[in-house]
Amino acid sequence: SPSHGGSTSAAQQEQVVTALASHPLMETRVASGDSLGRIFFHDTGAHRTFRAVPPYRCQSAIGCLSYAPGGGLLLAGLADGTLELVLATEWAELFVGSDDALVRQDEFAAVVAAHDPDLPTEVMEQVWSVAVGASGNPGVRRGDLATLLRTEAAAIMLRSPNGFASLPRLYGSVRICGDGNPLTSLDFAPVPGTTSQMQQQQQQQ
Repeated sequence: SPSHGGSTSAAQQEQVVTALASHPLMETRVASGDSLGRIFFHDTGAHRTFRAVPPYRCQSAIGCLSYAPGGGLLLAGLADGTLELVLATEWAELFVGSDDALVRQDEFAAVVAAHDPDLPTEVMEQVWSVAVGASGNPGVRRGDLATLLRTEAAAIMLRSPNGFASLPRLYGSVRICGDGNPLTSLDFAPVPGTTSQMQQQQQQQ
């Protein structure tokens, strides 16, 4: 389920946007968090919120948000001192990189299958056919493929809401502040030779 926690109904609380995070690879993608613990996703280029993607609900109000450097993961710092790591992978971000680099059909199929092994082969072939068009080229520029995967047509073919490879869901959580102090600032800090470390600062009472 994309939501969990939170026993107080939304009607009993005031919704206030408390955090924003810009996607590191997709310039028009922004995630917002609010005082009800919900995370919404927005397309600033189209001036819209993705209503087809149900908001992910954290276990308490959100104090800060940060995307991982490569996208796909979103870190939420909560008012109760908890960190929640949310999977929020979009098809387009899987192919963002050097715009001129070519993606082969077998590479495309392997990446898509890794994220949705139940997607029929004919669907992947249909998307690839649209990407290649009438050119007959053996590969597609990464930039062109990423652009295609942001479109409504690709989302319909891939049967995914607004281009998300899957609905945002919990990956893991940890209580950082045992005394319940809220988390108000955090970031991913890549360290050479290790996995990304999460740096956070807590509000001092």
